[in-house]
Amino acid sequence: MTSVEFDHADIYKDIDAVKASFAKLMQLIPENGTLIACADDARVMELRNLSHCQISKTYGFSDQADYKAEVKSQSESGLVFQVHVKTTNSVLGPYKMQITGDYNVLNATAVVDFKMSEVKKSLESFEGVKRRQEILGEPKGILIVEDFAHHPTAVRETVKGMQKKYQSRKIFSVFEPRSATSRRKVFQKDYVEAFRGSNEVLLAKAFDQTKIDEENRFSTAELVQDLKQSGISARDFDNSDEIVEALVKNTRSGDIILIMSNGGFDGIYGKLLKALS
Repeated sequence: MTSVEFDHADIYKDIDAVKASFAKLMQLIPENGTLIACADDARVMELRNLSHCQISKTYGFSDQADYKAEVKSQSESGLVFQVHVKTTNSVLGPYKMQITGDYNVLNATAVVDFKMSEVKKSLESFEGVKRRQEILGEPKGILIVEDFAHHPTAVRETVKGMQKKYQSRKIFSVFEPRSATSRRKVFQKDYVEAFRGSNEVLLAKAFDQTKIDEENRFSTAELVQDLKQSGISARDFDNSDEIVEALVKNTRSGDIILIMSNGGFDGIYGKLLKALS
């Protein structure tokens, strides 16, 4: 269990409804089952107590975790981390990964105790999955990266991960509010913090909000204003063509364009690659 947060606003009324579903999941784990839980998430630790399985382990960056992760180095060439095991007072690793981000370190830490030699080899060769930090190309030295991130936590961690990996490069974050939750106002203010690691933010108008009450609709104009007040350069656009035009005009060799959406984003990926080439 990696985290418990409010999401899927079209299905769940609030965070309590989400927790109720996870509570049912905890009770479904048989006594001879195993629970691996993230110690960094307070809701996870609260719900963990509802499980009656015999084996329950925790992982995370916090000192209370049974398996505590520690990042040793991070650069464009990769990430290196090790894991401190509380019960045996020992250290596992070091482990190397091509992918970046604290959330990926946590996910990896959750499995290091299973067939350790195989896990170590697999982590070194793992290139990630489609639409998660997927490199689409680097026309004229401009790196274009696609990511499925749309929840503010996912956006924040993705931007932070890219910032840590490519420390000397300028990051243009391009975002389309497309999911059922991101098109609603529920996380309006949370996105300000989510984009903090970006040098510039380019926002598409929210995808089809006709079925959402006007007072509950997410506002890109409001987010742009809040980002600017926080010292972050930001603009919103009516369509993907306008975004592509702005990126072609303002990006230079060495820059990174991080495109985040859980949908097709009006074909922006192909349009941008073609325009920059």
